[in-house]
Amino acid sequence: MFSRTKLGFRPEDLEERIGENRYSITSQLLAIRRQLGETTLLAEIAANDERMSSPKLALQDGAMRLSLLEGSGIDQKLRDAFTKRHLQVLDRFQSLATPVASYVSRPRSDDVVRALQVWKQEYGFSGLNQDSAPAEFSNVYDRDIFGQSLSNFGDRSAVFCSSWRTSRDEYKQHRIHFFYLRAGDEIARVDLPEWVATDPSMLDFVQATVADQIHKGMGYPVALTEAHEQAVVRAGDRRYFWALLEQLMAEAGLWLDESAKAGAKN
Repeated sequence: MFSRTKLGFRPEDLEERIGENRYSITSQLLAIRRQLGETTLLAEIAANDERMSSPKLALQDGAMRLSLLEGSGIDQKLRDAFTKRHLQVLDRFQSLATPVASYVSRPRSDDVVRALQVWKQEYGFSGLNQDSAPAEFSNVYDRDIFGQSLSNFGDRSAVFCSSWRTSRDEYKQHRIHFFYLRAGDEIARVDLPEWVATDPSMLDFVQATVADQIHKGMGYPVALTEAHEQAVVRAGDRRYFWALLEQLMAEAGLWLDESAKAGAKN
């Protein structure tokens, strides 16, 4: 277990360059950089760490889609560049024949619910048990539906295809799919690319491995718990960082300004 940190302070670290265009790094772009950085490192580990024998699963925390790309203020050239980087990393996983998946605890997705809404508008629920058919869909998530149908630990739903527009239009064999999994007291969502979702042996392996991780972690994948522990910035680390920063700035003839409130806390 290890963590790899990176401190960005040079001018080139504080902007994203796409051709001749330069974009200042915002918290939104920084979060996308972090997600892509984690995925890239995961692929490097899968390719080069000889301590891990096959078969192996590359497991991430959170949704696989780069959801922040859909936010306001993202230029199309930036969207295209980040999407290209994501696809290149997924290409690498596919070339390694290493399945990659993302685990979402307590998901707030409603893809299946919206599909049911369309079904109800078109056909009604005449073919279903009327007692179990939901009358309204407001404030209903997919997990509410599968919480009723997935009763045994490790059970999964059918595999669905993401309605994320970028995935549908540009991801091709990497188009994001997902299934829901009974993870003890909660229903979790597992995202995976199409080439994993359509391979029965890989799909079974992802389901079994994630369920095993949840069992070992008593409700949450133990590998992700350990990863969170490695990523924690503790108070001592934070104090050391600020002391080092003050030293470097003083050597450069710069003054680190802080608010009166922050000074009082320190």
